[in-house]
Amino acid sequence: MLELWCALALVFALHPAAPAWAQADSDFTPIRDWAPVGTADTRAAADALLLSAGTIHTPDTYEDFVFRFDYRLPSPEAGATLLLRAHSAYGDAREYNVALDGTGRSGQVSAVGLPLHETRFRPLDAPRLEWTPCEVRVESGRLTVSLAGTIVAAADHLESPAGRIGFRAGRGGIELRGMRVAPLAKAGWTFHTELPKGADPGITPPRIAKHVSPVYPADARRLGLTGTVVLAIVIETDGAVGDMRIMSSPHPDFIEPAIACVRQWRFHPALKGGAPVAVTAKVEVAFDLARR
Repeated sequence: MLELWCALALVFALHPAAPAWAQADSDFTPIRDWAPVGTADTRAAADALLLSAGTIHTPDTYEDFVFRFDYRLPSPEAGATLLLRAHSAYGDAREYNVALDGTGRSGQVSAVGLPLHETRFRPLDAPRLEWTPCEVRVESGRLTVSLAGTIVAAADHLESPAGRIGFRAGRGGIELRGMRVAPLAKAGWTFHTELPKGADPGITPPRIAKHVSPVYPADARRLGLTGTVVLAIVIETDGAVGDMRIMSSPHPDFIEPAIACVRQWRFHPALKGGAPVAVTAKVEVAFDLARR
């Protein structure tokens, strides 16, 4: 379904010279409930959580957020991986990773099952056996990692727009405390306001020329999950789909298949004065078990 629309989505900027701890403490909500993935070895130690083996993640999913916590390694060989926008698609895990270890890689960003286009990393020489404050900001297509108040890593052009926060223990595990998250508000954010809407006066709306249905995620089908993903897109002058943003999704497993199929759509472009013009639009991708 195509609905022409004055698109509202995300605008963001990173100012490296700005303080890494700009988010107010009052904006944060503690995360106390963590769901294990399979078998995870965890235990409470005073005000901390010791993750010795396995993986834990939040029950909820997050799009744009600031996540803060302190971590401490039981030994120089110990460590863990912070999981961001983690979810499964087609039965496989997909996530952005932040290393938390004693090898000098702490803060370094990588990815599993997802493209990672641009990354920067400057290791921080800090004691790893003491409590180290960490702040991670995930905002639309950008991820930044701060350790002890200093930005050490950044990644741009993230392609997965939502998912869970989690930790995966490495050898020796990790101690965690003070886990808290502040979702970033979207009010007032805009999406390509420099472009006209497809239904603006003087614009001949675009028309669908090629439609590709999404691949139903195996886990979602098995669980009987259904729903509709809503995306904001740019329809370019050649009819191809340009930039896009997820507006809403009933489940994180639907996001990647929705993006993958819309990338293959083609349109007869919008026209202004008889010439092709790029426009914004809203599209919906339905996941319906009754459809074959």
